[in-house]
Amino acid sequence: MGLVERAATHAGGIRKRASPILDLLKSLQQERGVTLVLVTHSPRVARVADRVAYMVDGRIQREAPPL
Repeated sequence: MGLVERAATHAGGIRKRASPILDLLKSLQQERGVTLVLVTHSPRVARVADRVAYMVDGRIQREAPPL
């Protein structure tokens, strides 16, 4: 399992760098068959996910496919 915090997916504040990082993480996840957990506030970043959990105050409010 891999855990990716928002700062890593946001690439230190430079959004144009996030896409190659997300592409790499997604390909590693698919090639190795591991679980990858992304933590983000960005719907654009969440689109790479197979499943999205929406949280409020640390609790899952609902789960859905990405938008």
